Amino acid sequence: MGGCATRLFPKRASRSVRAVQASSSSLARWYTQLASFLEAGIGLDRAVESAGGPTAARRAELAASLRAGEGVDAAFAKAEKWLPDMDRQLMIAGAASGRLPEVLRKLAVRHEERVAASRRALLAALYPVGVAHFAVLALPVKRVIVDGDVAGYAAAVLTVLVPAWVIGIGFFALARARVAPAVGLLRLLPFVGGYMRARAVADLALALEIQIVAGIRLDIAWLQAALAAGDRRLERVAIRAAESVQAGQPVSLALAGGRELPSPFVEFWTNGEQTGRLDHVLAHLHRHFADAATRKLTAASLLYPMALFAAVAVWVAIQVIRFYAGYFEQFEQMM
Repeated sequence: MGGCATRLFPKRASRSVRAVQASSSSLARWYTQLASFLEAGIGLDRAVESAGGPTAARRAELAASLRAGEGVDAAFAKAEKWLPDMDRQLMIAGAASGRLPEVLRKLAVRHEERVAASRRALLAALYPVGVAHFAVLALPVKRVIVDGDVAGYAAAVLTVLVPAWVIGIGFFALARARVAPAVGLLRLLPFVGGYMRARAVADLALALEIQIVAGIRLDIAWLQAALAAGDRRLERVAIRAAESVQAGQPVSLALAGGRELPSPFVEFWTNGEQTGRLDHVLAHLHRHFADAATRKLTAASLLYPMALFAAVAVWVAIQVIRFYAGYFEQFEQMM
């Protein structure tokens, strides 16, 4: 499995490059406006600079390279620090095939979906996290009111909040960097694991569709799409698919019998191969699995806030009971 196809696998971007990349929201806005300018007949250099999204300095530098007569591939290579590698390669292929506006709109969809998923997860977490913080801040307040112990109050609050924030931020950073243990733990969580799997397959279908539209070779398209999906298991099936293409065989043979992809994906891909309508089939698969991912995320956004709220409520009840138990104990001693 580690033969010729493995050598075609593009290198992953380094963490230092990822750290300065433009946000998905700015890229989605830029791609949409850029496609509109190009469809209106405006040149690529002017469109790149005029469309809003990434910072003006970044757009001006890219536009200057294009005006200087550099090829699209050379000009976009200079934007590697802020433009995702996958996006750059697809834009270069789209420009070469004359279908850049179509590629840009599909890239905008991909980034818009990422933004929507992030916002939904954030909004779902705000309320229970706020309740938890309120409880942590409010419950020890008797130390200040009754005992006048400000230092004790601060210690009681920080003892809970600091470890919680350190663990939360650390886990988020590890998951964002796709560190295997953190990602593996997330996959075990009900609904969260289902969302991640469905989202990865949806990204795979969209990335394949974009590359087929852009005219990228099918073996490279599979490898690039697996990287875009961000799922190591899909990289294994992508290697098999690429090797099948290089051997002159249909990809469906490499997909048959594998467990990495859901059966509807394999069935629709096989149908698309036979009818020559892979782009339409992949568009359908993207919508299907994107909708499935949305349903899983919606369920997770209901389940986990409710569970966290219930845990906070139980903890508050225990603290209140302990407070009154101590109060009545003091009262009995006085009597």
